[in-house]
Amino acid sequence: MLPRFSSFAILVGYKCNFACAHCITSKKTGSLSEEDSLKILSAINKFHPKELHFVGGETTLYVNEVNRILRDGGYVADVRLSCYGSFGNSKDDGVGVLSSFKRLNSVELSYDRFHKTFLPKENIKNLYDACRELGKNFGVLVSIESPMDLVLLADLNAVGNFPKTVQYVVPFGEAKKNSLQWKHNFSSAALLEKSCPTREKLIYLCQQGFSVCCSALTLSTKSRRFAGETPEKFFSGEFYKLVSTRTMGEIKEDLGIRGEIPADRLVSVCTVCAYLFAKKYR
Repeated sequence: MLPRFSSFAILVGYKCNFACAHCITSKKTGSLSEEDSLKILSAINKFHPKELHFVGGETTLYVNEVNRILRDGGYVADVRLSCYGSFGNSKDDGVGVLSSFKRLNSVELSYDRFHKTFLPKENIKNLYDACRELGKNFGVLVSIESPMDLVLLADLNAVGNFPKTVQYVVPFGEAKKNSLQWKHNFSSAALLEKSCPTREKLIYLCQQGFSVCCSALTLSTKSRRFAGETPEKFFSGEFYKLVSTRTMGEIKEDLGIRGEIPADRLVSVCTVCAYLFAKKYR
């Protein structure tokens, strides 16, 4: 029996007009191929997810690719778009770009001290106003390295009453290169008792395959161990069988990893998971 997924995230391409210091995907290239799109359409009709979540790269650079999936997918789901906001130089600009998508229910903008380098604060209000005019939900994702980064929430609160989600910077990709990560690590015991936070979210990474991992194991490695050409191949692999049913502590035991987790990996469940599998298969 195939698992059920309420959300299906689709990484449409890696092209971006920003170069953020904490980016996990900055060295990757590529976009959805014809073969990718056919696999995605098949998965949509097989799993009937409640939500399609398009991510990138800058997703608004891939309007045609997104619309093809929305046009040809036989199953209608809510559509969420993650973006970086460079297209929001005015409300009208924002309305124009967002209206170009065949279907769209909500927009999630990334804004923090890293994106702030490239994104004028005015763009946030422009995009918020554009979403209000179009009747779309709007929210902002904020990546933080320390509690001091939360001061940006005051700027966001001044723009409007919309959801703000906070996540920790993890030491992968450009963040690792630039020695950036959440500075106040958690206890090993607290992280080892947790499970993969995305294990119930199917993910398709362009030119790579299906997974439930949107972190270092798929985005910062070339290994095919953590993604599959088809959902069935991915579900049959050791990685999915472990992360879909086990806590990090149980995975550590199952993989035969001994000793303590290094302190610099006690940032999140994702950093612990990446450490365990990297150590097993190094």
